[in-house]
Amino acid sequence: MRVLVLSHSAAPHNFGGAELALVELLDTWREFDPETVFLVVARPPSGLLDLQLAARGIELELLDFTHTVSSVPEGEGGFEGLLTDIAAVGRLREVIRDFHPDLVVTNTIVAPWAAIAANLEKVPHVLFAHEFGAPEHGLHFRLGAAETFDDFASLSDYVVANSGPLRDHLAQWIPERKLLVLHPTLSATELQRKAAVPGFVPPARPDAGLVVAVVGRIAKGKGQDLVLRALAELGAPAITVWFIGILPADFEQEFLALIDELDVRSSVVLVGAVDNPLPYIAAADVGVNASRNESFGRVTLEYMALGKPVIATDTGVATEIIRSGIDGIVVPRDDVGALAAAIGGYLADPGLAAVHGASASRRLAEFEDAHPRRVVLETITGVGAAPREPLVAIPHAIAHWTEPGPSAIRLFEMRQHSLASELRGSATWRAGSVLTAPVRLAIRVLRRGRS
Repeated sequence: MRVLVLSHSAAPHNFGGAELALVELLDTWREFDPETVFLVVARPPSGLLDLQLAARGIELELLDFTHTVSSVPEGEGGFEGLLTDIAAVGRLREVIRDFHPDLVVTNTIVAPWAAIAANLEKVPHVLFAHEFGAPEHGLHFRLGAAETFDDFASLSDYVVANSGPLRDHLAQWIPERKLLVLHPTLSATELQRKAAVPGFVPPARPDAGLVVAVVGRIAKGKGQDLVLRALAELGAPAITVWFIGILPADFEQEFLALIDELDVRSSVVLVGAVDNPLPYIAAADVGVNASRNESFGRVTLEYMALGKPVIATDTGVATEIIRSGIDGIVVPRDDVGALAAAIGGYLADPGLAAVHGASASRRLAEFEDAHPRRVVLETITGVGAAPREPLVAIPHAIAHWTEPGPSAIRLFEMRQHSLASELRGSATWRAGSVLTAPVRLAIRVLRRGRS
């Protein structure tokens, strides 16, 4: 089988959850069918994804396109963006004709271009969704949320969610018959091996207290600010929180200011970005995932694999896998009081953390066995045998091309004016003006004579 995959980026800055889920999907797919040949197309610049794919013998092609969904407003995409996306669809059609895939996969909700190209070339398409994709989660939709998912509903044979809650969310727009769930791969044995780093020295911790690990990129949506507020509410010097992950420049000032405002600096350790966060998890007592908008929350499973109780918000996989009060504690999203109470409970009863952690490890093994990935892969790889459903409407992404917004029109007019100015200032234009001057004078004389 031949599979063409579109990724939203080549991970130029950090190897995030979507990229990790992609390479793990490719590994799982090859276990299911070792003969599968993959070609991945990703938005430039090149990055860490290149190395991961090269190690697996998978070719990567970089192709520029815009994102129709983003964490910051990108406006209408502009006239240049429109041309970029039209060219991207054209190139993807060429790739499909050359590569001859049996299936086209899009690994993100932010770019419908491979789905459009696949439909134009009459090749089955499957979307793997990793994001809730909701405005209230801080995402901005150029086409609108409903329109974005309507497109994927009509252009895809299946939409594969990475958790049950995400599947339920997508059911607002995607027909039930097209929805599947495939939890990302996770080997507890392999994680435990990677966590056992000889000579690892963890950050300082209180002599008799609680160490909380919070792993992940520090961002508003990830909820680390809630952990700071919970820490301040507890006012317990015996608690130390390790924040393990990159603190982006655009959030750094706000986050550091909040630490000072809440007067919790003595209880906070900013570990920063590390290649392997697992030794830190293994050295902690409790793992926290306070995300506001997690669709899966891989770190939750990493905590459990290393025998740590998990305090997690009721988003993503936490509601599926954590039995609150047994494997950890599930708290409402944005509820600082509940988060503080959960952390405080483990501080007051250190033995409880050990009991819940052991239970979490067993629960993870049960969860993996209850959700076999083979069934989902058999379903999507067999999609080529089913008759294609005809499109009943033009996708919104294509209709958007025919309705350029004000900024695109302004850019077009500016380009026209700029081109005219360049022409009038050129030597060719000036020479032509001199040579045609007698002709223009004769025309004016003739017009006066007729009048």
